[in-house]
Amino acid sequence: MITHEFSRPIPPGTLRISVLADAELYAADYPTDRLDETLKAFERHAGLDASVAPASQRCQETAAAAVEDGDAHLVTVGALSLFLRQPGGRGEMNGDLLTAMVRDHGACMLTVTVTERAGWDFRLFAMPRWPATVRPYSATRFDRRRRWR
Repeated sequence: MITHEFSRPIPPGTLRISVLADAELYAADYPTDRLDETLKAFERHAGLDASVAPASQRCQETAAAAVEDGDAHLVTVGALSLFLRQPGGRGEMNGDLLTAMVRDHGACMLTVTVTERAGWDFRLFAMPRWPATVRPYSATRFDRRRRWR
């Protein structure tokens, strides 16, 4: 079973976007200080007008075409554009949440699952600045834990 890209550490100041679509994984990392430029380039490529709010259909069409072509960059940026363009004020709230998570945690990950039945499911995760490591426990002959006989 394919899962999202949680295994690699995410550098500070980075947004990782992981999209599961058509049983394929598309993942890419983007510097958070260049997200505006990346989104503007996507809007020009997709032919979106920034003043038109219901451009999500065109974003979906562009991302779906990128899935057919296997273009991870367009799929992930299209998913981010859809995440930030959700109707009813949710897109603006998502943008504020993304900004706060990067500021407070250093990095974050947007996971997107695309299914025919449920549509686009977005989840945003805060990722820690420093990866946590736990030293492995090594039993010694002085180990006082109870042992089975």
